[in-house]
Amino acid sequence: MSLLMIAVILLCCGSCSGIKLTKFVDVTEETAVPPKIVFLGDSIAAGFGLEGYTASDLYNCRSYANIIGEMYDKELPEDCTGVMVNKAVSGATSSELLESIKSGELDEALADSDAVVVSIGGNDLLSVLFGIIKDTGYNY
Repeated sequence: MSLLMIAVILLCCGSCSGIKLTKFVDVTEETAVPPKIVFLGDSIAAGFGLEGYTASDLYNCRSYANIIGEMYDKELPEDCTGVMVNKAVSGATSSELLESIKSGELDEALADSDAVVVSIGGNDLLSVLFGIIKDTGYNY
């Protein structure tokens, strides 16, 4: 309410003191740059264990990253093709992903990205779980 009051006062003062208010028109330009979505994470984004998975080519399996990438591409206009980049690494931990980001290793993949999807932490939790199991003396 107070912001509305300030706006009304400024408008009144502006009209009394000869200040000219100008209306700005929002102009949006279309560019032909294709939308880019990047996936970062661990084996879940990489698709480890799925049919067609290979560590050297993450695009041949039905990982959630590939499925979302396909859905994203279908949402785009027909004359626009999306770019999907999957930089997930099976076995990666959150600290390893953070180090990859800090080191600049992912700079090229992240450049000009329109969306970044991060799924990480599964291996962090598993290492804690395995540590607890090991501490109990259970052999798995």
